[in-house]
Amino acid sequence: MKVKIILLIAIFSLAYSAQAQINLGSIKNKIKKPTKTKQKDKTTKSTSSKKIGSSVSSVNVNSDAVMLEETLLARREFTFGYTNGRLRLGNIRAMNLPKSIDKTHDKFFVTYRNADGKRLAAFRGYAQAPVTKRSWLITNLIGVDEASKDFVFNKEGNYYLEFSVGNQPFDRFDFSVKRHINPEGKTTYLINGGWQDLAYLKYDPKIRRPFIQFNVFLRDLNADTGSRPAGTGTYKATIVRVKDKKVIGIDHRKGATIGLHRFWDSPEIMFQNANKPEQLKPETLLSQDGKYYVEFIYSGKLYGKYYFDVVNGKFKGLTEYKGEKIGTDGTATWMLRQK
Repeated sequence: MKVKIILLIAIFSLAYSAQAQINLGSIKNKIKKPTKTKQKDKTTKSTSSKKIGSSVSSVNVNSDAVMLEETLLARREFTFGYTNGRLRLGNIRAMNLPKSIDKTHDKFFVTYRNADGKRLAAFRGYAQAPVTKRSWLITNLIGVDEASKDFVFNKEGNYYLEFSVGNQPFDRFDFSVKRHINPEGKTTYLINGGWQDLAYLKYDPKIRRPFIQFNVFLRDLNADTGSRPAGTGTYKATIVRVKDKKVIGIDHRKGATIGLHRFWDSPEIMFQNANKPEQLKPETLLSQDGKYYVEFIYSGKLYGKYYFDVVNGKFKGLTEYKGEKIGTDGTATWMLRQK
């Protein structure tokens, strides 16, 4: 699951009839880069006999090419219909793609595969080189055939998204699908992945007014069913320095609630200075090297502690998860959930 995490972001209201569940894939079983051994593509019949990506097989893909986890996990860009099992990808982003595919719509592909590598569906997307951001924009993903356009995940199992330029895979995103009977007795589909054990801090020093934002992945299977309405859980987030237990930052909305749903969501939590009535300035945190953690409490219970470091005035977090490298553009610091 090569997650090139960086686990995957803002901090996951989808109100589409097939309400989305962000899942971005089992983050590091989520985004595993595929092996380069060629596998025979077992596929359902396609309307075209031409091999997907064969027109750009000569394109050289940089070994550092990677998808950005936080965009794959973003609420509005990765949606999964829990009533029908339909997965939709919106605007996703990547790093280090070959310049030759800029402004093309027939060279970047996303393929849905099962655990055995069998192709289930495939989509081609428009690729645009970095303009105002550091990363490539991938958008307008369209099924390469009718079977792909109509595909839904209606069977339990492990799956992954394979990302490729031409016929050269460079990254993957793992996840699982499971049937679930909700409190109303209806069958729904759940999507799960490694992101549920992760969170990240978002910080971009290049914007006009930099800030620190915390994104954590949450879900409530009983929400919106009559058993429990959405929006009932209060939360509290604090940034603590480990060596002296000093609280550096606190969430800026005391007593605020997060409305959870049956799909994964990633609320975006901002911080204010723990000692002054002002937004927490990044330099306040980055001015002293050391180990820190974000403590997140939901509905009065500890949900998790997420550790990170400040080294030479820069954030440092997970670079890989479960043996797989995490994809990033340098603005997300991924952290592992601990209790």
